[in-house]
Amino acid sequence: MNETTEVFDRRSATRVTSLVPVKIRYERANRQTVMVQAHCIDVSENGLSILTRDHLPMEIDLQLEVHFSGSENPVRATARVVSKAKEPVNGESKFGLRLLEVAPEARRALSTWLSNLLLSSKSFKDRRFNRSIESTHVSFANARGDTVVGFIDLAVAGMPADAPIIVISPGFGETKTNALSLAYILVTNGFRVLRYDATNHIGESSGTIVDCTLSKMKEDLAASVDFVTRRFNASTVGIVVSSLSAVVGFSIAAEDPRVAFVGGLVPVVNVKHTLQAVYNEDLVGDHISGKRWGLIDMLGFPIDADRFLSDAVDHEFHSLEATRNTIERIKVPVWCLVGSEDPWVLVKDVRSVLPPAGEGSKGYVVIESSMHQLHENPLASRTALVEIANAALRFMTGAKAAQSDIVFPRLREVAIQSRVEKERRKLISNNNKEEDLEFWKDYLSRFLSIIRVPDFHDFYQTIQRLSGPIDENSTILDAGCGNGSYGLWLLEKQVLSRAKELPAPVTKFSYIGFDFVSGALSEARKAHSEALSRFQGNKESPVGPHFSYVLADLDHKLPFLDNYVDKICCNLVLSYVRHPQHTLQEFFRILAPGGVLVITSLKPYADLSVVYRNFLEKEDTPEAIAEAKQLLANAGLIRARESEGHFKFFSEAELMGMMLELGAKNPTVVRSFANQANIAVMRKE
Repeated sequence: MNETTEVFDRRSATRVTSLVPVKIRYERANRQTVMVQAHCIDVSENGLSILTRDHLPMEIDLQLEVHFSGSENPVRATARVVSKAKEPVNGESKFGLRLLEVAPEARRALSTWLSNLLLSSKSFKDRRFNRSIESTHVSFANARGDTVVGFIDLAVAGMPADAPIIVISPGFGETKTNALSLAYILVTNGFRVLRYDATNHIGESSGTIVDCTLSKMKEDLAASVDFVTRRFNASTVGIVVSSLSAVVGFSIAAEDPRVAFVGGLVPVVNVKHTLQAVYNEDLVGDHISGKRWGLIDMLGFPIDADRFLSDAVDHEFHSLEATRNTIERIKVPVWCLVGSEDPWVLVKDVRSVLPPAGEGSKGYVVIESSMHQLHENPLASRTALVEIANAALRFMTGAKAAQSDIVFPRLREVAIQSRVEKERRKLISNNNKEEDLEFWKDYLSRFLSIIRVPDFHDFYQTIQRLSGPIDENSTILDAGCGNGSYGLWLLEKQVLSRAKELPAPVTKFSYIGFDFVSGALSEARKAHSEALSRFQGNKESPVGPHFSYVLADLDHKLPFLDNYVDKICCNLVLSYVRHPQHTLQEFFRILAPGGVLVITSLKPYADLSVVYRNFLEKEDTPEAIAEAKQLLANAGLIRARESEGHFKFFSEAELMGMMLELGAKNPTVVRSFANQANIAVMRKE
């Protein structure tokens, strides 16, 4: 059978349509072995669809052999049937299979095969429209010989040989995919675009972010300018920089005559202030005075701070004065956009290095009601992208387009390309369940003090208010309980209520802590036991709640009967499971009629430095500062995994859609946790 491929969009995974042979083996109840011949018609890392003329049973493990072209050995896996088409087609029945167990070597082979196919634009089709933009995967070397990986975005219909070129440099902690929307807007308006991952950063390029420095980011941008000028035989390019990469772009523009335009999105012009605003400590000043920091969390990622700060000071990236001097040396247009509410980049600092936007070729525009993360405000984000595209057209082509003249790409085309690139990142990093377990063991060992954070306490208060009071003899499932902070909060609430002689909450309820990390469950059991002892030590107290624990995985069928629990709290966990919709369906199955389901998720582009700063405003002891730094370090671990595509933070609209898909009539979604997390609540009818 000839293998054919097609990539298309699915709600939970990017799938590749591929006609490849599949051998299936299973055992009947009488121990008889059955062999089935089938062929796969689409596949993802989570499952596959097959066609066969034979019957396949539900609720029985199937042993698969999938023979992909180019692979010496078949991929072997255990799977189960999760769906069957109602009517056969040409005598063949269609089955949907979910992969349950895949050996690490086989998963690597599957991931490699899928990631390679996702690179091919010829393989990428969508049945609802033809693509208008082609993204080509490229790689090249920087001056140190390290590999820089990126995408060149071009119009499928073709572009003039002299079409202007823009290179988009990633912001700190961002990948080429973060620049996708801007790149596609630029292409739609006549530009050729290169976006890339920096080396010693996150993404596909060489090195890890712990070794990141601004001078290395500058070398990558210089190599990118070299690459596109050679590839397109061009003499000039424009560059767009954002956040911390702005000082790098300004430096390149001051030195390289090929740079004809600089666009800046929320540009950090005063590194010293930005780091101080994040940490409430003068990292740059203290470093100059001789203090050494070692490994710290910087804007959500682990960094060798001493190397980073030494490099910034030595290459004069660190101060407002240094940035002002650099911009004065730039002879080409510089156009920057700054958020009016940005705590990291002050408008007054930008004003000191650039004039307000006017008739000149250098200036800045204030985007109203926007923070450093422009994605916080969709209108602000759209305004910023239009401003940059407009400035690039004006200064690189001479066109004087009005904002209304800027053409936008189709949202679906951007969404599909984004899905594919994130899926590739996940496939390339290829973490298995054992690695996930080790990650969460390490993460949860650092998470013991979270309940002391005021914003987290308020977060739990909001969860409790939305989920309603606990009824007598009800059962509460803490799904993904970790170290048991939610259960501990419930118990602490009991103690505080009685100590202050407030009306006591219901005490006769059952709590089930559920997690797949045994060490975390042990910590939860210990913390809860100590709190229960304090609670039950009050002689006037009736018999307290019953606490039990289950070691199991949310990616599998939950070990509970239908309609078993009255409340489910899945707090900051759904983002981390491999099959979120399957997990939600299982929650709905075990939830009793009238029961309440609460799901929380960090919002996309969450900034937990806000929580860090709020904590330090109330706590300034060395112990509190250490705990706050640990909170930021935890955020860095999560954000790094999110950037690899393993985790997904859900927006309010996405959570609302998931609840509606379950059958919720009037779900509620609100923001909490210092505006960094979404809480979704539904009641089962």
